[in-house]
Amino acid sequence: MELYNLTEEERRILCKQALESLEFWLRRIIHESLSQEFGDNYLEAKNSKGDNIIKNEIRNKIKERKDLEPDRFPRLIDASLLEQEIDIICNPELFTKYFFAPLKKAFPDGREEARTFLKRLEYPRNCLYHANPISVRLSEQVICYSHDIIESFKEYYIMTNKEKEFNVPTVIKATDSFGNVFHFSDGVNSYHLTNNPKFYLRPGDILTVELGIDPSFSENDYTLSWEGVGFPCDNKKVFIKIEEEHIREVFMFGCNVTSNKSWHKFVGGFDHNFFCTYKVLPPL
Repeated sequence: MELYNLTEEERRILCKQALESLEFWLRRIIHESLSQEFGDNYLEAKNSKGDNIIKNEIRNKIKERKDLEPDRFPRLIDASLLEQEIDIICNPELFTKYFFAPLKKAFPDGREEARTFLKRLEYPRNCLYHANPISVRLSEQVICYSHDIIESFKEYYIMTNKEKEFNVPTVIKATDSFGNVFHFSDGVNSYHLTNNPKFYLRPGDILTVELGIDPSFSENDYTLSWEGVGFPCDNKKVFIKIEEEHIREVFMFGCNVTSNKSWHKFVGGFDHNFFCTYKVLPPL
């Protein structure tokens, strides 16, 4: 892809998509690798001397973020940021046993090489999420490094027969007009705000929900179809003007993701689905 021909905003979108996909995979490999050995409370894992393997500073930052927005993150690891994910994966007590094999294709020389290249992604990530400029060269690094690492993970899954039985596009993130951002892990594809008064709706309000689909799939690989919104919509972002007809305790709607393959994962002809619920109150 010739990045010089793109606007800065177009490059920023591509870079954000690449990094979000990378972080999705990093969290997945951390959770699957460490939970098998230490259980779901793997962030509290201890070594043979009884010392915590993962530093208190890392654990506390993740816990603080999870506690601030418990509805946003299904698992504790989902509240981790790139720098914490890198520190966990490149931990000298964990890397060789749990993470070298999945990263071998991308970083055949081991932990120091992995840490060097992963750390190079922290600065452009901070630029992207703090409205700072990002150069074409940094954009190239973000996209190339991210894709190389993801390909390494995918090859590892194939070689170890851990590949998904159904390799289909999935929803990995949702953002709404309240400013909520929800990250989804395997088996989680929804959020519910019916019990939070900050997010109650009334007729006349405008609600938007935008989905992030696993960027390792091209947008040409699938189609989207929103249901329950009252009108046809096949975009990643849906705009809903709240009317009196929406007033109810549980206003639910969602979106089906359908690959362009000749087969589909679910009865009904789709491969993944997302749904969410809000409460819509009567007019004041």
